[in-house]
Amino acid sequence: MLENSNVVVERLEREVEESRSRLQTEESRGDKLLEQLEATESALAKSESEVSDLIKRLAASVAEDKKSAPASEFSEKTLPDAAKILSRFRAKRKKSSVTLADIEAILQMIEGG
Repeated sequence: MLENSNVVVERLEREVEESRSRLQTEESRGDKLLEQLEATESALAKSESEVSDLIKRLAASVAEDKKSAPASEFSEKTLPDAAKILSRFRAKRKKSSVTLADIEAILQMIEGG
């Protein structure tokens, strides 16, 4: 009977050790995923900051153009096409979530619409 008890105890100890090993593996995997998430969030924050800076530069450029050009000469032709801006932006920031609608809204704000 004692021998059977020892076998059962040994089996349970192995199961506990296997469970600990699996737990360690999952914790390690979770840590790696957390690091990836933090890196992605950091890249997203950087992209958002760059978009914000781009908007400010575009607005400043348009404001300067409005000051230097007579009102009758200022038209949509002085601003690049929204699709071209988006294409150029995506070429530089491939993971950005900016859409064509975002760029069009920015251009409308710049135009004063």
